[in-house]
Amino acid sequence: MSEALALFWKGFNLALLIILIAWLGGSKILKAFSNLKSSLIKELSDSELELNTANEELNRAKERLEEARNRAQSQIEIAKKAAQSSIEETKAHAKQVAERLEIKLKEEIEILSRKAREELALYALKVARSEAENQLRKHFEENPESDSSYIEKALKSIS
Repeated sequence: MSEALALFWKGFNLALLIILIAWLGGSKILKAFSNLKSSLIKELSDSELELNTANEELNRAKERLEEARNRAQSQIEIAKKAAQSSIEETKAHAKQVAERLEIKLKEEIEILSRKAREELALYALKVARSEAENQLRKHFEENPESDSSYIEKALKSIS
């Protein structure tokens, strides 16, 4: 029982101490707790406001990032189209140049071929004339009388 009685007195003394503290500084303690509560509520609402602001900024940043990605993708597509168009134009130009070059080369080959045929014909005529002259000289040397008959025929054909 002595333990129960000691426990009772401890509880009673604690209750008196709390009542005494509340009576002497109750308004100050209530004011301190009220100020603590107000400051905690203010800090919480400030933190919530900062969180909302940060979330809004994050959302705006995400939107700007998505817009930038879309613009970049659009620019890439435009660049690809421009590059493809440039390649096609270059191919078309190269094809035209090649066709013109082929035509010019064919013309040049035709001109050179014609020239070569003419030179060959002239050479053949020179060789034939030289051979004919050689044969005539040989013939006139062997038959001196045919020389005068040949000259007469040549004069008749000229006149």
